[in-house]
Amino acid sequence: MSTASANPLQGARYHHVSYVTNDFAKAIERLHDAYGWKGFQDLGVASLTTVTGESVRTHIGLGYFEPGFVELHHPESDPVNVYVQTLKGSLFQVRWHHVAFAVQSPSYLEDLKRALIKRGLSIPVEGGGEAPFIYVDTRAELGHYTEYFALTPMVRELFQRVQAAAAAE
Repeated sequence: MSTASANPLQGARYHHVSYVTNDFAKAIERLHDAYGWKGFQDLGVASLTTVTGESVRTHIGLGYFEPGFVELHHPESDPVNVYVQTLKGSLFQVRWHHVAFAVQSPSYLEDLKRALIKRGLSIPVEGGGEAPFIYVDTRAELGHYTEYFALTPMVRELFQRVQAAAAAE
């Protein structure tokens, strides 16, 4: 059994930064042209579950730039405002949303989740299966959400695929 502490960075390794946009295709082009984002992988639309059981639908993409990964979200439905609260107005935008940290296993992630809830932090969105993750609402302390995810074999393969595609560009 793993032993996660209430210190959310203990046992976690920085992995990537994530942005939210209101125009997926334009954001990909902008991030590629202006910032060298390469190896883009369109992961399609994901349905994420909130702690209240509501469904958040977001179009997700991953890319790579030296020295790391970038994630992009385009919210399609967001009843709890976990993504859309970052976007203001209707003009094209790409806005910073969260940083993501990788943890060693799904069991460690579950232990960390319990420790963070005990500490009083909320987990507005989480996912399971082959790509378990939690979003922790650290906005009051840090000004942004923080994601923790388990580096399962499927997740490792996904990030390796993005990095290989970037190297081929």
